[in-house]
Amino acid sequence: MTHFRIISSKQSRNGGSGAVNFLREAFLPVGYPDSVSADYTVYQAFDSLQAFCSNLSGVLAARAAFRRAGVGDASATATAATLTWIMQDGTGMVGRILYAWRVSFLLDADCKQWRFYADILNDSALSIEVLSPVLLPKSWFAFAACLSTLLKSLCGVTGGATKAALSQHFAIRDNMADLHAKEGSQETVVGLVGMILGSSLMYMIPDDSTLATLMAFVVFTSLHLICNYEGIRAVVMPSLNTQRAFLVLRAYIEEETSLKDEASAVMPRSILSPAQVSRIECIFWKLDYYSGSLWTRTLGSIVNPPKIELGSSLDIVLDAWGGNDAVSEKSWQELRQSFSNGLSQQGRRIAHFLAISPSVSGRHTIFVALQQNATQTEILLAYYHSLLLQYRVVQMIGNTGYKNELLDSEWRRSMVKRSCSEFSQTCGSLLKGLDQNGWELDSVHQSRIYIHSSCRFALDE
Repeated sequence: MTHFRIISSKQSRNGGSGAVNFLREAFLPVGYPDSVSADYTVYQAFDSLQAFCSNLSGVLAARAAFRRAGVGDASATATAATLTWIMQDGTGMVGRILYAWRVSFLLDADCKQWRFYADILNDSALSIEVLSPVLLPKSWFAFAACLSTLLKSLCGVTGGATKAALSQHFAIRDNMADLHAKEGSQETVVGLVGMILGSSLMYMIPDDSTLATLMAFVVFTSLHLICNYEGIRAVVMPSLNTQRAFLVLRAYIEEETSLKDEASAVMPRSILSPAQVSRIECIFWKLDYYSGSLWTRTLGSIVNPPKIELGSSLDIVLDAWGGNDAVSEKSWQELRQSFSNGLSQQGRRIAHFLAISPSVSGRHTIFVALQQNATQTEILLAYYHSLLLQYRVVQMIGNTGYKNELLDSEWRRSMVKRSCSEFSQTCGSLLKGLDQNGWELDSVHQSRIYIHSSCRFALDE
């Protein structure tokens, strides 16, 4: 017989005094820690520290900005200050619109990197405010003010968007609004404490002590970036963006380095977990995960490996498949049959086609065409297939040394066919392994593989 223990609402709350309970309820999401992801606490601790350091740096920058604006200068006028303020705000508004237009679609999938970039933009703006009175003549004040405001506006767009994406990750019980509100309360307290201590800091560092101001600013800014980096590094995203997908797929593909023939059995391979990938993710800069230059276990060296272009038109894929031969119904049926053989046995539809396009200059390309209504999982599989083909080509040429093989259309078609066979044998176990290791595919918005073009094809069933 199963026994149940009924706990009253008062007993179910965490123990502690009334003051502790108030602080917990005022600043932490309802149901904490069960209502948030496991990485929330560490991230918020570092986030509060970095916000505190940023507030202290901001106080120093504000004092420098006031001096630069003419506070204490009898020759300064209200009209000049108003015009400067209009120029600053106008620059920030225009920059905010253009910046959001160009990068907004990247902020969800790469929210960790862009969250760090946001603080770099903010620190750059504060650095301009601190350094401009020291390094620039007074005639450059308007330019420095506009540039600083522009960077702060870009920081606002980036920080706000990535904060929403991270909140979506942390809120595991559909409590994003509660989590976002409590995070705002935390930031308010941290900002208040930072203002109070910053006021004391103003009395400790005289107005005319430029060296002390710069030294304090460098210390607080460095701590701000370090805390921000550690906080971002602690976030374990279970979604597969381009970088995380490449790291997982590279380890999966390179676990078996020998080129298998079509009749050989494929052994199960291990999958990196989200926690393992988070430790090797690149935060500072973005690498090219399509160029073929990031493989670590290739046998031999190859100059200019075939790059991948995801989202090409089907016409380009057919031209690459046919090579020097004219595109015909026969070549189209051959391409379609190569992809449908293995997938039809597993009950999967054809969601992509790919082929290798030769180049006399040696910069060959793997063009990948995507189905019109391809899901995120199918796009991930298309990326996996293209990486698999890229790796096998690099591996084959590294072994034989015959780079001119890629100019032979029959050899290119045979490589695609062999990759189709291996892809159909491994894609099922890949998806199963991703699910078992905690990766989320279509369930979160941050699962997004970068696509070079929006071209799609539709097949007549």
